[in-house]
Amino acid sequence: MPIREAPSAVAAAPPVAPADRDVAPVAELRRILATALRIVGFVLVEALLRLAGGPRARASFGPRLRRLLERSGVTAIKTGQYLAIRIDLLPAPVCRELARLFDRVEPVPWPVLRTLLAERLGAPPETVFDHFDPVPIGAASIAQVHRARDHAGRDLAVKVQRPGVARTLATDFRLLTALARLADRCGWSRGIRLAELVE
Repeated sequence: MPIREAPSAVAAAPPVAPADRDVAPVAELRRILATALRIVGFVLVEALLRLAGGPRARASFGPRLRRLLERSGVTAIKTGQYLAIRIDLLPAPVCRELARLFDRVEPVPWPVLRTLLAERLGAPPETVFDHFDPVPIGAASIAQVHRARDHAGRDLAVKVQRPGVARTLATDFRLLTALARLADRCGWSRGIRLAELVE
C-alpha cells in the first residue's frame, strides 16, 4: 500500500474506499421506505411529546433528532450537518447536538470494516499493517479515520469510506430532487426554490 508523508508527524494513507456492490432496486426502495417510516414515526412521537408539554421532552429533542439522522443514512446526516450551522432556524442547543454529526457519527462496526478492508487491500489489515486500531479517531457521514502503523514503523491515518456511500447518495439525490420539485410546484416552500437548493 503506497504511503505519502504528511506535513505533520503522522503520515496519511490514501483513503480506502470499499468497492460498491450492485444494489438491487428493490433493496434501495426498501431502504427508502424504511427511512420514510422512521421519519414519520419520529414526527408522530414528537407531536405527542409536544402535547404532553414537558420541558424534559423539549430538552431532549436535539439528541433524538441526531440519533434519527444517524440511523437514516448518509444523506440524512449531511442534512443534519447543514442544519447544525443554521442557528437562524433551530435553537442553539439543537445546533450544538447536530454538530456532533460532523465527526462523531456511529462508526461502521469493526467486523464489517475488517471485511471491507481485506477485500480492498487484498489481505487482512493485521497483515497489511503492523498495527491497525479498530476504534476510529473520528467517524462522519462518508468515511471514518483510524490510526495505524506500517511495517516500517511510521504512524498513519487511514481513511475508510463507508460501504455503499456513492450509490446511496446518488439514489437519495434523485429522490430529494423529485420531492423538492414537487414542493415547488405545490407552493409548499413559501417562495424558496427548493429544487435549486438541492441541485
